[in-house]
Amino acid sequence: MHWDPTYHTNSKALSCNPNTPGTQFGMYGDYHCDPPLLLLDSAVKAMYNIKSDVDFLIWTGDDTPHIWNDTILNKDVVSAIIGNQSTILRQMFENKTVYPALGNHDWSPKNQVPPRSDQLYDTIAEFWKYWLDDEALVTFKQAAYYTMMISNKLRMVVLNTNLYYDSNKLTEAMPDPGNQLQWFDDLLNTATLHNEKVIVVAHVPPGVFEKHRNKHWFYPYYNDLFLFLLKKHSAIIGSVHMAHHHTDSFRVHYEDDGTPVTSLFLAPSVTPWETTLPDVMGGLGNNPGIRLIQYDRDSGRVLDIHQYYLNLTKANLDSTDQWLLEYNATSYFGVPDMSPSSLHDLAEKMKDDDQLFSKYYKANGVLYDPDERWVEEMRIVHYCAAVNMAYDRYDECIRSMEAVSGAVQDISRLKVFPILVTYWLVSLLMD
Repeated sequence: MHWDPTYHTNSKALSCNPNTPGTQFGMYGDYHCDPPLLLLDSAVKAMYNIKSDVDFLIWTGDDTPHIWNDTILNKDVVSAIIGNQSTILRQMFENKTVYPALGNHDWSPKNQVPPRSDQLYDTIAEFWKYWLDDEALVTFKQAAYYTMMISNKLRMVVLNTNLYYDSNKLTEAMPDPGNQLQWFDDLLNTATLHNEKVIVVAHVPPGVFEKHRNKHWFYPYYNDLFLFLLKKHSAIIGSVHMAHHHTDSFRVHYEDDGTPVTSLFLAPSVTPWETTLPDVMGGLGNNPGIRLIQYDRDSGRVLDIHQYYLNLTKANLDSTDQWLLEYNATSYFGVPDMSPSSLHDLAEKMKDDDQLFSKYYKANGVLYDPDERWVEEMRIVHYCAAVNMAYDRYDECIRSMEAVSGAVQDISRLKVFPILVTYWLVSLLMD
């Protein structure tokens, strides 16, 4: 959400990018800035109007604005912002459980989320005790991870993956920050014995950012361990839900033999804030997004995603907030469900189907710029990020696809030996 309490329509907010032009900002927000309270209220009300009788809500973290001054954004301010947003959700969705995760911005100094108990954990636990049971509160106060039963068959596991973030200097080179990996492994071993299925929620995802050739978030050691546990326990993990990118994307995890076994979903953000990360490929921002997930209550697998968005430009011009259905995933992408095998097939089709990839690419930025053109390098990075969360396999995928792409470009300029050239191209694609 990244709510910025300093946002005003007639002055630059603290979260606005330094190169933000002018001093007039829309009532619902600006692509250069984090959102005002009006946009947060609008998003939560839209969620309620779309479907108030949900089973539960997932809150994937990053609640405070992109303010780099830790003196301004101190722990008292951080806790107040999280507390206010918790109140908004609790009042709108009374008697519904919210499963919240901490983001890397939900701390001061930002990113430095500790692998041990802290007063701020205790303060946030007070806000969330309306949703979390006593056992969950104990582990949350230790290092911000917890588990609860959704039903007698399905378990929710919320992890603090900020502990693996390579901007977190507190956890660098630690074998198991907060003992979370061991706890996660033990928990899923026990869940297997009890025939439970699991939904996993966290903020920072493993793998590579799909809009950047070389940007990953986890320290390599933690990335390998986390993916190992996802694969080890894939039989009971119904789905994984994360955020951090502000974009709408997905990941598929595989067995060693190439069988797709886990679906990981990256939800877009409410904030429209344009990233300042250097070398991002394509649009820098997004329209505000919220989603309704249709899932199997026994397995935790995702059946469909109903993605909604607010056209920020139009909302500011019309002074009204009309949240619209952007897509139903199954019909939009032409897949039967959002299972690992369906997402794998979708990724493979996007490699060659320009129209399908264009649809995915528009959704990736929540229709930020529907007329934006993509180039082949961008498709390669999106594809490789989606199907290769291991860093070495991602690098191998990039090299392999760029070699084929380069060969295609060279071949297109040849005017002789068409039969031989066609055979060579097919051989490359088959290897």
